[in-house]
Amino acid sequence: MKYQLNQSDIYAFASRIGIAVKPRGNEIKFQRCPYCNSSKQDQWTFSVNGVTGAFCCPRASCGAQGHFVELARDFDFPLESIAPRQYKELPRVRLLTSTPAEEYLFRRGIRKEVTRAYGITTNPKDQNQLIFPFYRSAKDADGQVYEKMEFVKYRLIDYDKSRHKAKEWCESGCKPILFGMDHCDPAKSRTLVITEGQIDSLSLASAGIPNAVSVPNGARGFTWVEHCKDFVAQFDTIVVFGDCERGSITLVSEMREMFPNVKIRTPRLKDYLGEKDANDILQSFGEKALRTAVEKAECYQPATIREMADVEPVNLDDVPHFQTLFPKLDHALGGFYEGQLITLTGKRGTGKSTIASMFAVAALWQKWNVLFYSGEMADYEVKRWIDFQIAGEKAIQERVYTASTGYYLAPEQEQQLADWYRHRLFLVDNVAMEEQEHTDLTAELETAVRTYGVRFVIMDNLMTAIDAGENVYLEQSRFARKLKALARKLHIVILLVAHPKKSRASELDSDEISGSGDVANLSDTVIALDRVKQKNDDDTEYLQTLLAVQKNRATGVLVQGNDRIPLRHSRKSKRVYQMGDHGITPFPFDLSKTKAEQTVLPF
Repeated sequence: MKYQLNQSDIYAFASRIGIAVKPRGNEIKFQRCPYCNSSKQDQWTFSVNGVTGAFCCPRASCGAQGHFVELARDFDFPLESIAPRQYKELPRVRLLTSTPAEEYLFRRGIRKEVTRAYGITTNPKDQNQLIFPFYRSAKDADGQVYEKMEFVKYRLIDYDKSRHKAKEWCESGCKPILFGMDHCDPAKSRTLVITEGQIDSLSLASAGIPNAVSVPNGARGFTWVEHCKDFVAQFDTIVVFGDCERGSITLVSEMREMFPNVKIRTPRLKDYLGEKDANDILQSFGEKALRTAVEKAECYQPATIREMADVEPVNLDDVPHFQTLFPKLDHALGGFYEGQLITLTGKRGTGKSTIASMFAVAALWQKWNVLFYSGEMADYEVKRWIDFQIAGEKAIQERVYTASTGYYLAPEQEQQLADWYRHRLFLVDNVAMEEQEHTDLTAELETAVRTYGVRFVIMDNLMTAIDAGENVYLEQSRFARKLKALARKLHIVILLVAHPKKSRASELDSDEISGSGDVANLSDTVIALDRVKQKNDDDTEYLQTLLAVQKNRATGVLVQGNDRIPLRHSRKSKRVYQMGDHGITPFPFDLSKTKAEQTVLPF
């Protein structure tokens, strides 16, 4: 009876081997390749076609491909009408060690008696070809136990990449199992030590470490798991003695995933003594160093988890921050702290961009380099806005037109301002960004921060900063997460301007931010601007801008309801002042003052 492909079999197979899947058209994408285990960069590239059954791994170092029936057979997954895969029967013999094998491994620090015990030999026709036989206990028809060879691996002693295609390879059609299983005895020790290479496990055995095995086909091959689960289950602890590469140890995360109920331990990085693997340690520092590495192996600690007790206490006053020039806001927040994502929201016409540029002026005054992104204003408009805010009313001159009054700065004052913030104030060039086909805005921000020493980034605004596509909420969430990660990673402050949803509420809160709720959830601080009707003494009405703090992770102090901060906007200078019982709070600097009076003006 011929097997009929059923997509439910593909999903059942993925579930059995513990790999996440997701459909994409006719393809069923696997988070990682079952053969090579993929890498983080190659996740979701392995796929099985749900119509034809064809599977493929596009990684050049793997390239596994075929039909789903072959995939199921390779991992002993039962399919209706399909017989289990038949593996090659190897000779029922115990290989005798050859002299070249003994001598080569002895030069690698491995005792000759260990080489003989494991039956390591060489090809009689090619003494350069080392042979590693893989045995496991089996019973014959009479119930007699014997050591059955199930897998064979080859390695070239004097490998030369200019002359040879491969350094190692496996006998085709054999059942993959762990090397050294026949030398393990869980009755003597409940700890199994697993290495990446056969010479590494032989090194451990040579150092007198019991139950040392190695995987058959490298750190990314796990076809052996289905055939060795019962064997591994005999042990309480696994010491994963993988290769030390770029500060991490191979095999560890995969072993935790494959065997979640077994305690996983690893040698400490410092016990690798600067070497790559167990054999390198043996050759450089001897057997005692290997025994120490295994004895002092620690429970595997994920890189993303740490002991709370190890967290250094931090005084908020010691975290770099700057004041906002709004005293009541600074009293509530303490200022803007590095590592924060701050969201500023408010309805159209409440002055979000104006307040944002005010924060930029405050940062510049306190010697923080600033990067400004504006998706709505032209570059000259952003410059004029900030220039006027720095200069102040008295320095700005008026020009009367037919129907209106215009404002401008004298050329020498504009030059004075440009000289002051040169090399400290930067702007994202929208024209240049649009000319690039594939631009990652957050990557551009990171480059600018690192290149120019930027510490405060203003993103005005969220909707113009993302390529919304079909799923605008998803893109907003992703962008906010990237900004949050960037703020923490680079120790900077990021201010994100976001529009609110359409609402008739008398006061905006963090839930009113338009789009994905992740924007407010990820923000450390949410500042909201409202425009409310107020009455003068003569009962005439006017609109008053109020500033509220709807979220504040730093100090927990909120500014809401009747406590909201009233603001006054200067049409002439674009400045926004805080109002209080004693009138407006003045700025600490003013360009119009004489040089003798400019004690705090940083020009």
